[in-house]
This record gives sequence, structure tokens and C-alpha cells, in this order.
Amino acid sequence: TIGFNAQGPDPTQCKPALIPHIDTWRVLEKYYKLGKFKAIGISNFNQKQIQDLYDQAEIKPHNLQVECHILLPQKELFEFAKKLGISFTSYATMGSPGRPSKNPDEPNPTEVPLVVELAKKYNKTPSQILLRQMIQRGIAVIPKSTNPERLRQNSDIFDFELTQEDLTKFNEIKLHKWLFQSFWESFAKHHPYFPFNGY
Repeated sequence: TIGFNAQGPDPTQCKPALIPHIDTWRVLEKYYKLGKFKAIGISNFNQKQIQDLYDQAEIKPHNLQVECHILLPQKELFEFAKKLGISFTSYATMGSPGRPSKNPDEPNPTEVPLVVELAKKYNKTPSQILLRQMIQRGIAVIPKSTNPERLRQNSDIFDFELTQEDLTKFNEIKLHKWLFQSFWESFAKHHPYFPFNGY
């Protein structure tokens, strides 16, 4: 848990709030039992944090949301969550090109040659290929857009299916890139619960 010290010398720097995850989880469990929530989950947890919470939780996490895309496929974390019965949600599936921390030199998943090639093959946009690939992996997606046409395109991914050969080619992508690294590290990397030190 983190907060921001608005009155401090640097209001952008986080102020660690050393509240154990399980304490926050107990509150979520309470409101889940009251019927206020249909499901409760976690975001940006690493395997150790997931296991620690899982072992202590009365109501196990229903969902894990993390950055996941073809440059950061999160295969090990996905299988770990699956083993525990936790569904998996990807954010930044298309690379979140509008994120404030984006570096102009960073790779864009929509421009990866394989994605462009498959977009032409199926007469779809690169974004639709990325969303479809994730869906076929069994991972939920939450694409963000305020553009009506892009919103329509994001849902128009159920009239085609990538072949097994197509999916295998994604495994051959060697570039590994955590796109939100600079964002999280800009204010939270010194927090004792920072989950990404192994990236």
C-alpha cells in the first residue's frame, strides 16, 4: 500500500504505508460476504505475494491483473495463478501507447512484424490480433479506448481464430520488455512491498 505526501518536498514521491496485504484483504472479504462485491482480486502481485495472501485468505483471490502482452507474456505467472484457481487479466495488451511514461524508443506490440503479418492475413487490425491471441490463451483483456470506432474494433475479435501455428510463432518472439517499468519505479521502487524487483 502506498500514499502520496502532498505536503512534502516532492509530492510525486510515494509515502510507504506498511499495511500488510492480508489486512486490506480482510476488508474486501467482509464486503464480499455482505454481497457488495461479486468478486475480489489482486493486481501487480508477484508469485510470493500471491502465495502468501492465498495461504492466509479465507476467500481466495478470484482474479489477478498484471501487465501482459507479447513482449511480456507472463507464462510462468499465468500457470501459477491457474494452478491456484485464480483467473488472469491482462492490462496493456496492446502496449498502452498513450501511457504518460512511454519512451519513444520503446517497442510497440502492434508493430511487431508477426502481428502486422497476421493482421494482413486475417484482414484485422494489429490490435485485434493481440487481443485475439490473449483470449485464445485463456486470459481476459481490458482494452481502454474513448474512440467509438476503436471500441467497436476491440469487440470485433470473435469472428476468427488464430491457428496453432500462428500461436506457436508468438513463442518465438525474443524481445522481452516490461513497458510500465519506468512508471512504477518512478514512485514506488523503494517500497518494501515493491513486487517487480525480479523483472
